[in-house]
Amino acid sequence: MATTANLSSNGDDPFVNSNPTQPSPHRYASFDNQVFSLYNSGSPAQAKRALEAHLKDTERRIQDASKLGTTLLQQRKDLAARLKEVEEGASEDITPELQKKLDQLE
Repeated sequence: MATTANLSSNGDDPFVNSNPTQPSPHRYASFDNQVFSLYNSGSPAQAKRALEAHLKDTERRIQDASKLGTTLLQQRKDLAARLKEVEEGASEDITPELQKKLDQLE
């Protein structure tokens, strides 16, 4: 039996396609001392703008990570609650009344 892969609407597989149609954003931005150097930019104002932009991007990434962490914690809590429900349901015996209703439905 052949399996099918989930492909995007245009048929591209992001794990196989060597030329992605859209560049993905970097998961992190390295701090390049050459870019932020006062000596290379020639202007303290330019260095300040570059540092502020880098700081803003870093803060955005921290917020994204925070949202992801919050979502994952909520999912873990929900899954634990569902698991507990399943375990409790599996341990309970079917009452005679419920068994009678099941027999009637069959």
